[in-house]
Amino acid sequence: SEFDSDSLGYKVSGLTGGGGERFSLLIGASLHERGLFFDADGDPVGLYPTQGDIMDSQTVGLFGKGRWALGDDVVISFLVNDFDLERNGDFFATAGDRALGIPTGTTEGDPSALVGNPARNETTTISLTLFYGDLLGGNLTAQIYDQDYKALFEGGTFGGFFRLTPDGPPFLDQSAVVSDKTGVKLSYNRRLAEDRLQLTAGFDLFRDESAQVLDRSGRAWVPETLFEALSPFVQLNADLSEYVSLSGGVRYEDARLEVDDFTTIAAANATFVMGGEPSFDETLFNAGVIVRPAAGWNLYAAFSEGFTMPDAGRVLRAINIPGVDVDTLLEIEPVIADNLEAGVEYRGSRFTGRLSVFRSEADNGARLSLNPQGIFDVVRQRTEIEGVELFAQYVFNERFSVSATYAQTEGEFDSDGDDSVDTDLDGLNIGPDRLSVFFDAAFTSRFGGYVQVSRFFDRDFRGPAARAGRDFDGHTLVDLSLRYALPLGELRLGVDNLLNEDYFTYFAQTEPNARADTFFKGNGRTLALSWRFDV
Repeated sequence: SEFDSDSLGYKVSGLTGGGGERFSLLIGASLHERGLFFDADGDPVGLYPTQGDIMDSQTVGLFGKGRWALGDDVVISFLVNDFDLERNGDFFATAGDRALGIPTGTTEGDPSALVGNPARNETTTISLTLFYGDLLGGNLTAQIYDQDYKALFEGGTFGGFFRLTPDGPPFLDQSAVVSDKTGVKLSYNRRLAEDRLQLTAGFDLFRDESAQVLDRSGRAWVPETLFEALSPFVQLNADLSEYVSLSGGVRYEDARLEVDDFTTIAAANATFVMGGEPSFDETLFNAGVIVRPAAGWNLYAAFSEGFTMPDAGRVLRAINIPGVDVDTLLEIEPVIADNLEAGVEYRGSRFTGRLSVFRSEADNGARLSLNPQGIFDVVRQRTEIEGVELFAQYVFNERFSVSATYAQTEGEFDSDGDDSVDTDLDGLNIGPDRLSVFFDAAFTSRFGGYVQVSRFFDRDFRGPAARAGRDFDGHTLVDLSLRYALPLGELRLGVDNLLNEDYFTYFAQTEPNARADTFFKGNGRTLALSWRFDV
């Protein structure tokens, strides 16, 4: 709010389209230039180059979507989306001092000698979808898609990390990820038993080819990997009466990972790893019930089994023990989770309320860990997560309403391998409890807005493997948004952190290694003025 020129940013975007009954086309483009973010004291927030930062960056987006009706029941649609984000490279990070309460900062200058070339993300997604509305009494949806992803991370001269030999001197390097994902999704839906029963059946086919290289030295960090998965499924939803509905389904996951022989980088002891083609399969079930005992009331309960692959690249690049065979590597096995959820909901003429509780357990969960060089690793341990979510809204009249949400989550992991959780999940794996209160008002037919008050509650981390001094001191933020209808379009003024609260971010306080270059302040008061119009 001091209007420092480095804090200014702008975004321009447009969307246009047209067509007729049989064919229509929608195209859009956007350009977003971001400056620096400033804290409550008016100082630049610290850059986080290792993991990427959107400060001092430019984003270009292109979008296209078309629809072609071949007949009354057959429609083909396509989508193309291209997204490019690149840091401008006009600033570099300066270390803070946690003991003295000095935050990580940002200074103008050429960062190339410290971090290499500016970070960038390039993502292009295309898809083609067929909808057949009258096939054997049901409808069929089939989609094929492809996503090409490239990312360059800024690097550093990390002691004990980027070396040509385990004992050699460290040097500047940075990593790049390339990934090509393709897939097919097919589903068939049909109503049965006088529309009281709905059948959904289909499959998902997925293929991902990925690799991560050290861009400046040309070394492979994560070898080329091929992941393929085929997942057929059947789902049934039945309305037994106006009071009770049941659902149930089964999904079969069949996955395969292919990795050639490779050698890890010197930071992982230049370890030779035998490749392989491990495969995984699992049959997953889900079931649920909804009870409507009276008008406006819903009670529900559900059970589901989840199947998630860990980040195999993070696992493979960290292998530092000789004699490892990818075919027998337990760390790349899928995460199988049992999930339970139950809740109650009420919808009245003025009041709406929801309460839900949930619990998730995984015998071999995938917990993120941050090593001393600031690189994320994956740790496989038993994890248990549970929580509660509340929502309430009261509408006073057509012009004024108030609502509130509350989310509380607790999580633990097994640090000593005895199959019993004993330590709280840290700030990399679980967020703070949060209460948000939202006031919305339409003062006139042209002028309105809202105020949101968000409280992030303190969180302490306990257990034998918890990091000392990494607890979170909460904070409260107030955001304001005003809107005014003009003869042409609408004018909006947004103010984030209206009261200019001075605070350190949740990540900065809970970052496990207490690094001087991750001690980030949160954004101070931030203004955004926008004009949107249709012609």
